[in-house]
Amino acid sequence: MIDGERVQFGTSGFLYRSNKLMFDRKTETLWHQFRGVPAVGPLVGSGMELEVLPMTLTVWSDWVAEHPDTTVLDLDTGIYPEDDYPLSRRTIPPISDTGSRRTPSSRCRSEMPT
Repeated sequence: MIDGERVQFGTSGFLYRSNKLMFDRKTETLWHQFRGVPAVGPLVGSGMELEVLPMTLTVWSDWVAEHPDTTVLDLDTGIYPEDDYPLSRRTIPPISDTGSRRTPSSRCRSEMPT
C-alpha cells in the first residue's frame, strides 16, 4: 500500500547483488525483492517497507497431494498463446535517455547505492 492505495508491482529486469528489483506501478520506485525496501526512486528514505507474505517451497507431487484442485497455466493449451507475450527490448520502467552508446538490452556493470 502506498498512500493507502493498493499498488501493483512489476519486474524491472534489474538485479542488485543477484537479487531481483521490482518496481511499483504508481511511483516507478525500484524495490529490493528480498529486503522489501525502496532502492531507487522517490520512495527511498521514506521508511516504507513491504509486508512479508508467507510462501512455501515444495515439489509438485507434494503440492498437488495437499491441493488437488490446483490448476496450472500451460502455454501449449492455446488459451494463452505465446503471441500475447511478445519479447520486447523496452525496459520497465522506461529509461529516459540511454545515449548513443548502449541499447536498453546492452550488458553493463552498475553499482547501486546501499
